[in-house]
Amino acid sequence: MRSNWMRRANSAFGEITLSLWNAHGNLPGVPTPSRADSSSANDSTHSSDHSPEPSPSPSPSPAPAADCPAIRPAPKRKELPQFGVMLHNDDISTMDHVVRCIVSLTPLPRTRAHLVMLMAHIRGSALVLITHRERAELYQQQFRRKGLLVSLEAM
Repeated sequence: MRSNWMRRANSAFGEITLSLWNAHGNLPGVPTPSRADSSSANDSTHSSDHSPEPSPSPSPSPAPAADCPAIRPAPKRKELPQFGVMLHNDDISTMDHVVRCIVSLTPLPRTRAHLVMLMAHIRGSALVLITHRERAELYQQQFRRKGLLVSLEAM
């Protein structure tokens, strides 16, 4: 009888375990139901069906212990409400100052900061970024310290 070797990485301990499976996907040494038992059960439910049984697919490898930290489901995190940081146009700040402040305070690149500044200049306000409330309030304080008008808007 031909045997297939299957490797299964155990990520919790970083070791590789080898499992020997026989050609039918059953563990060696473990009794399996005989074809006579399974065919008699099939005959009682499907007496007119005399088609050959399909070969069973290999059974999955045994699962590690339930207390293993690698298979515990991650705790569900509650989504924080999102807030938009809105930049407002003013007549005091120069365009270059606004772009420098956006680049220094946020993760936005200079090109995106320039677009945000132009949108605020043309439309009166522009969305700088969206984040959770606590960080949005921090951005608001930082922009106000630099002399820019910023408000928060629930998204």
